[in-house]
Amino acid sequence: MRWWEPGRGLRAVRWSSLLLVVVCGLIGLVCVVVALRGRPAALVPGAVVAAVALRELRRLRRARPGA
Repeated sequence: MRWWEPGRGLRAVRWSSLLLVVVCGLIGLVCVVVALRGRPAALVPGAVVAAVALRELRRLRRARPGA
């Protein structure tokens, strides 16, 4: 059953985790741009943010019913 099918509703989506992944993606993108502009130290927080986003993506996939 997909999230858009009747009977599931939008409550089945973990919105806080999804928001965290989106925000981490944006911060990671900013870190990469800053690193490309000459500050390679920005890759360190970018790597931390990427690790957090990956952890949340795995948590979202595990939480899916039927997965």
